[in-house]
Amino acid sequence: MALTYEDLWNKSRTLIERALAKRNERLFDEFQLWAAITLELLGKATLSRIHPVLVVNPDKFDYLLVACGHTNSSDYKTITATTLFERCRRIVKNFDKVAEDFCVQLANRRNGDLHSGEIPFAGVAIETWQPKYWQSHEILLEAQGKTLSDYIGPDEAAAAEEIITNASAALVGAVQGRIRRHRTLFEETHPAKSQAQVREHARIAVSARIGGGQRTTSCPACDSLGILTGKLEHEEDIGPNDDEPWLMEVRRFYKSESFECIVCGLKLTGIAEVTAADVPLEFEEIEFEEIDYEPDYGND
Repeated sequence: MALTYEDLWNKSRTLIERALAKRNERLFDEFQLWAAITLELLGKATLSRIHPVLVVNPDKFDYLLVACGHTNSSDYKTITATTLFERCRRIVKNFDKVAEDFCVQLANRRNGDLHSGEIPFAGVAIETWQPKYWQSHEILLEAQGKTLSDYIGPDEAAAAEEIITNASAALVGAVQGRIRRHRTLFEETHPAKSQAQVREHARIAVSARIGGGQRTTSCPACDSLGILTGKLEHEEDIGPNDDEPWLMEVRRFYKSESFECIVCGLKLTGIAEVTAADVPLEFEEIEFEEIDYEPDYGND
């Protein structure tokens, strides 16, 4: 069974060397092809580190037996890239919707290259995808307790870290510029004497729209209340409510992933953009759920 963490990790490391060799030869379309294959293998290694069953197609019971080591067979199919990166988003810390969408997009281009007459990698400048590529690697490696240096060696890791750092600095500048533009737009649209009323209307509207995994917070551009949406990190059962013992009190902890202001139109997408703005990076909610008591077996 080639579904163990070690198998997937070692194959991913072997193929990243092939990808980097193509880059060094300035064969950038082949570099991106092998890079896409490598990223998917690294994602599968991340899941397999928890258990190999997470990377096999669950539609056939025999595949699950293989993943559990019960059957020694090579007859199995793994999950699609879409399912893979959706699972990574649920399991891996800091692997947000931006990272998921990038990885799926890269996998789709790989499929187009391998399974059709398309040439999706031709003419694609490496600077347009390398920053998110190495950022995604760094997040997946951290989930495995590893670093870029473990994966591609210290020299290549230093180069990748520089790409990540430069891209992060550029993103911070872009987000701050966006905030300034939306602040100017708000001030030009709403005279000073009407701004308090506008913010009050926003408070009422946002409070009515708020849902699970969301909270209100001040917009960094116009100071109106906006909607902060988070990814559930973990939860704690506090216990039955004292006044209503049939209800369980649950505390849920969220990592902020996006923000939207309905007044000035500012939107922040992904952990990196939220981090670059003056909004909370995490929040928690306390909710009450009805306790699901299991019926008696009736065998006494």
